[in-house]
Amino acid sequence: MLNLSDFKLTQAVLEIRYANAYIIWDRSGKIWTEFSSLWPNLHMLTAQPNEVLFRLENKYELSVQIDKAHIIELEPTSNLDDFMERADKFIKLVIQNLEIINFNRVGFRLVYVKGFPDSLQAANSLISTKMISVPHGKQFNIEGRISFPKYSIVWESDSAAARIALEVVDKKIDFDPPPNVEGLKSAHFETHELVYDLDYYIPAKLLPGQLNVKEWLSQTYHLIKRDSKSFLGAI
Repeated sequence: MLNLSDFKLTQAVLEIRYANAYIIWDRSGKIWTEFSSLWPNLHMLTAQPNEVLFRLENKYELSVQIDKAHIIELEPTSNLDDFMERADKFIKLVIQNLEIINFNRVGFRLVYVKGFPDSLQAANSLISTKMISVPHGKQFNIEGRISFPKYSIVWESDSAAARIALEVVDKKIDFDPPPNVEGLKSAHFETHELVYDLDYYIPAKLLPGQLNVKEWLSQTYHLIKRDSKSFLGAI
C-alpha cells in the first residue's frame, strides 16, 4: 500500500488550450515586455511566430503558443503557494495579450516520484497496490517476473476528468569528458523511480471570467491530496 506522503512532488503544471490565436504573430514582443516587467529575472529561450518560451530562475518554464499556454514549476513547495500566485498572473497576461474568448481545456498536472534502490523493488511496490492483476508462475514458458509495470486510467464526468498513471521508470545519465580537458570528471548516475502522474482537467469550453485560477488550483489540489489514496492502493 502506498500513500501520497511517500512521494516527492517534482513538477506542477497549469495548461490552458484555446482556439488558434493568430494575434500571437503580432504580440510576441508585447508578451515579452509585459512578462519581463513582471518578472525581471525572466530569460527568453525561444521566440518564434507560433511560440514564445521563457525560463524563470531555472525553476519555471512559461510557454505561450498559438493554441495553448502553460506554466511549469520544477521542484515546487508542498503548499504550491508560489506556483498558484505566478500561474494566476501568467494566465491573466495570456488572456489579455491573445484576447482569449474561451478555453477549450484547462488542466492541472502534478508529477510525484518515489525512489527505490532498484527497479525490482519499484515494480513490487506498484504491484503491491493491487491496482493491476499480475499472473504467477511460468507464463509463455518463461519463469520470469514483471519488469517496469504501468497502469493508467481516466476518471471522468461531463464537467471534469482526471488521467491517473503510475509507472516504474529508470533513468541513466552517463557523461565522459573529451580527452585532454582538465577539471571535468566522468559522471554516471542511475535512478529507479515509481512515478505518480495525475492530470486533472476541465474538458469543456469555459469562459475566462468563469475561472478563478488560484481558487480552482487550490480546490483541485485539495481533491488530489484527499483522493489519491484510492489510486495508490489504500482502499
